[in-house]
Amino acid sequence: LQAPLLLGGAVLAAVALHELAPYVVQVAGALPRWVPPALAGVLLLAVGATYEKRLGDARRLRAAIGRLR
Repeated sequence: LQAPLLLGGAVLAAVALHELAPYVVQVAGALPRWVPPALAGVLLLAVGATYEKRLGDARRLRAAIGRLR
């Protein structure tokens, strides 16, 4: 039952991206040249922080399970 929903969502996202692409290019052209790399850096920083937090949570869980034995 999930396959049609996922497939429909993917098609909807692809069509929306295709239809909005000219406007996105126009807005991106109006931005200063340093904005896209800055946004990419912020995104990488957020992903790295999330990864480090989850890694710490996994280590803490492993240590707690080890203490149960």
